[in-house]
Amino acid sequence: MITLQGSSRSRANRCVWRLKELGVAFESVPTNFQAGGTREPAFLDMNPKSRVPDLDDDGFICSNRWLSTSIWPVNSAAHSAR
Repeated sequence: MITLQGSSRSRANRCVWRLKELGVAFESVPTNFQAGGTREPAFLDMNPKSRVPDLDDDGFICSNRWLSTSIWPVNSAAHSAR
């Protein structure tokens, strides 16, 4: 199962859009970066740069500044056959 951490006011919306477009089941975890949600120890363990969005695809963590666009080809390739 994919877990997507982000905020509705962030580029996580691009990820939500793409995952829905692919028909992939995912869990959306709201992360309020303005209130310090990205500075929580559990979040920093996955993403030391404390950026959103952050995607966990069954243990494969994709967390970088360009995640909102880089997840498209990754998830398309991984989930198009499902």
